[in-house]
Amino acid sequence: MIKLLKISKKSSVNNREIATQIAQLLATGIKQAREIGDRRAEAYSLIELGKLYQEQGQADAETLTQQALQIAQEINATDLVASAAGQLGSILKEERNITDAIPAYQIAFNNLQSLRSDIVAINTDVQFTFKESIEPIYRDFVSVLLTPSKSGGEVSQSNLKQAREVIEALQLAELDNFFRDACLNSEPVAIDEIDVEATVIYPIILSDRLSVSLISRRPSHSICQSWYLVRYSQSFSQGETIGT
Repeated sequence: MIKLLKISKKSSVNNREIATQIAQLLATGIKQAREIGDRRAEAYSLIELGKLYQEQGQADAETLTQQALQIAQEINATDLVASAAGQLGSILKEERNITDAIPAYQIAFNNLQSLRSDIVAINTDVQFTFKESIEPIYRDFVSVLLTPSKSGGEVSQSNLKQAREVIEALQLAELDNFFRDACLNSEPVAIDEIDVEATVIYPIILSDRLSVSLISRRPSHSICQSWYLVRYSQSFSQGETIGT
């Protein structure tokens, strides 16, 4: 019988002996899953072992998570793909590898979007805890999108636009989770179809900074004007409050 152990991100494994015992249990689960050909259980156990290693700062976390992602994609386990890709993005983000973190988060985001109608009613053995497992993927994706590729550089317009779309998708997901039903149908509408003179402000609170994006028209000598985004970002440490 395969025993799968769920590791909460909120519970930090500080005791080395306990961490070793958990790692051994997960390694046993991976071995047993391979022996009986249960690829879903194998992917799940690899994700959890990768998560444990990430918390412990071990280098194998990335390799284990990549293995889990590959298996999840091969068996079309959308929920596990989202979990593994989000975890891989988190690991790469910690390594400050923004270039590779963005596509990893993109995979996670795409799969969460395809799961939107199922997340609130998914089986209990694979059910996501929204605040712990889903919301961080959206916000971390936005965080890497709003991180310049070079120190002192600018965030591209495409990344700014996508960050706004991800935050809007998170807001819909939060409503789905609140009502426990994906009952809200939304149809995106371009801002210039509502008010050609409008300026839209998007305040985005991330784990390490407050980012504010403005959407307005770029002054132009031509008849046609294009929408563009500008961004202001203020970093703050954990525990620091944001004044008004």
